[in-house]
Amino acid sequence: IFVMGGAILAFAPFFFLLKNKEVSALGTKIELPEKQNIDKKLLIGSALFGVGWGLVGFCPGPAIAALATFDPIVIVFLASMAAGVLAKKNIIK
Repeated sequence: IFVMGGAILAFAPFFFLLKNKEVSALGTKIELPEKQNIDKKLLIGSALFGVGWGLVGFCPGPAIAALATFDPIVIVFLASMAAGVLAKKNIIK
């Protein structure tokens, strides 16, 4: 909760000030998502992400870093995550 709160506190002022800009301070185009509705795919994907995180205790970034421990659960988690990404790309359109 504290990590999320810290991220929101650091990000929110910049988002508020820059949300109507077309380019960033570095000159790159700012592209915000246009889709605003909550659909079935979003709910299913969010639920699967949450279940995976809750069962294993990893989110994707730290799981990749944890590969250095050679813990079998990390390898299974990352393989499952990769399978999910590939399934999404090839099956769900």
